[in-house]
Amino acid sequence: MTEELGQLEGEPTDNAIDVIEAVRVSSPNAVFRLNVRRIRELLEAAWSGIEDKRRKVSNIVEKLTNISTGEEQIREPESVAPDERMMSIKLTEPQVEFLREVMSTEEKFVQNLHFHLHNILCVAIWGALEGYIQAALAAIFTSNPDLMTSEKKISVTDAIHARDYLIDYLVAKELDDIGRMSFDRCQEYLKSRLHLQFSNEHTEKMRGAYFLRNVIAHSAGFLRKIATVEEAVLDFDQRIHANFRHATVHEDAPSAVLVKET
Repeated sequence: MTEELGQLEGEPTDNAIDVIEAVRVSSPNAVFRLNVRRIRELLEAAWSGIEDKRRKVSNIVEKLTNISTGEEQIREPESVAPDERMMSIKLTEPQVEFLREVMSTEEKFVQNLHFHLHNILCVAIWGALEGYIQAALAAIFTSNPDLMTSEKKISVTDAIHARDYLIDYLVAKELDDIGRMSFDRCQEYLKSRLHLQFSNEHTEKMRGAYFLRNVIAHSAGFLRKIATVEEAVLDFDQRIHANFRHATVHEDAPSAVLVKET
């Protein structure tokens, strides 16, 4: 079916077609819950790894900062793991200073990795949510095609090519259109077409997450130097502003991490 649909002019994205195929063999809710669990496990494992590396680098920086000269009493070696060996080397003061600068730079780099980790997982969790919504809608529209009733038009050529699986084709087209909607436009669609609506509390949080996802995915995580975040929001969607109306970019973050002002 996928190969035949791919021959249509102006065909929907392959992702929309794959969603329809996936719905036939799996539950959208089960897939979403699995993806959320994977992201949580990745967060925990990656955070642990970052912290472990941060401690190791910080320990080296501390040793280079408190290094002793040849005339000073050398301290007893610290405890090490059974499979590790203590080693000593002789360095000049310029060499030590150079190593200290290198490792201090590395320390700052590692300390910022959690910002990048959260950026990546923010995009991942939003993708999981979008995938869940599209898969759920695919199941609903496939079993209730009347819900797609509208004045939208398709070409005669496309209708002829899809004559044996017209409903699947129309569902794929509908999902493709939904995938291009902004967050608020999608909420309006769900409410008017299916009488579905997220709670106000969740909507505000999701709107903020949607804004961050767009900054990360489309602007490499950077915001222009502007007076307010509201102006940055206009770069993505005129209606995304409520959750971070009074927000600033975290000064220590190398990318877009917004913190509400108190």
